[in-house]
Amino acid sequence: MGLFDSLHAEVKCLACKKKVEVEFQTKALLRLLEHFHVGDRVEFEQVTVKDGEITDALGSCPSCKTFLTAKIIIKDNCFVGVTEIRKAD
Repeated sequence: MGLFDSLHAEVKCLACKKKVEVEFQTKALLRLLEHFHVGDRVEFEQVTVKDGEITDALGSCPSCKTFLTAKIIIKDNCFVGVTEIRKAD
């Protein structure tokens, strides 16, 4: 799989319907095994990530193990949340 960065967010699982914290992984950032939580600035030393969306971040529900994908939202250089959560194919 290679290196990735993780963005953690509380979401409602589409399968088990529980509210859980999911670790969504993406290779769209610098792939330094960094971890970000909602509200964190998305920065890597002197590199700041532009505002926008990261599509197809992959995670799994810690309760039922269902694979999920989501769109990560970055605004004002902060991780503000996830949207468009769906079960991974």
